Amino acid sequence: SAKFFQGNPEKDKSCSVDLSQLYLSIYACRSHEKLLWSTCVTCDKESHNVVSGASTGGSKAGSDSDSDCSVVDGCERERVEAIVAETFDLEMYWPRASMDGNRDSHYRKPVVGSSLLTWLSGNVGVLKVIGEFRAEVETKLPDLYSFFDTDSLHITVRSICEQNLQ
Repeated sequence: SAKFFQGNPEKDKSCSVDLSQLYLSIYACRSHEKLLWSTCVTCDKESHNVVSGASTGGSKAGSDSDSDCSVVDGCERERVEAIVAETFDLEMYWPRASMDGNRDSHYRKPVVGSSLLTWLSGNVGVLKVIGEFRAEVETKLPDLYSFFDTDSLHITVRSICEQNLQ
C-alpha cells in the first residue's frame, strides 16, 4: 500500500537504509533464508569505493560486530566496486535489478548463488513498516501470501551469479 511510504516524513526518515556497509553473500536459496557465507564490504560514503571487508561465515548483519573488517581481496574489491558503479546509471542498472521472480518456490527452492546486498535486520524503522504491511495484507487477504523469515530480509543491490541445484 502506497500509504506506508508516501506523505509521512517521519516514517520516510526512519526507513532510510545506509548502503555504506554492503554484504557479498553466497546463498542456498534466493530468499537468503539459507545462507552459506557472507562478507562485509564497507564503502566510502563520498567516493563509493570499497575500503574494507571481512568474512562473516554464515552470519547476517549485526552478528559480525567483532569482525576486523580490514582486508578484502583486490579482485573482489574491483568486482564490488564495478557493481556499485552500475547503480549510478539507471539505464544499465534497472534491467538487472528488476528481473522476474514472483513465486514462493522461486525464492525458496535450492539454488546456490551470490548477491551484493544490505541486511534489514538492524533497521527498526523498515522492519516496523514491513510488519505493518504484512499485518494489513494478512487481514485483507488471509493466507494468500507467504512472507520470508524476518531475519533473512534484505535489499539486493544486485544478483551476481547463481546455479540451480535441481
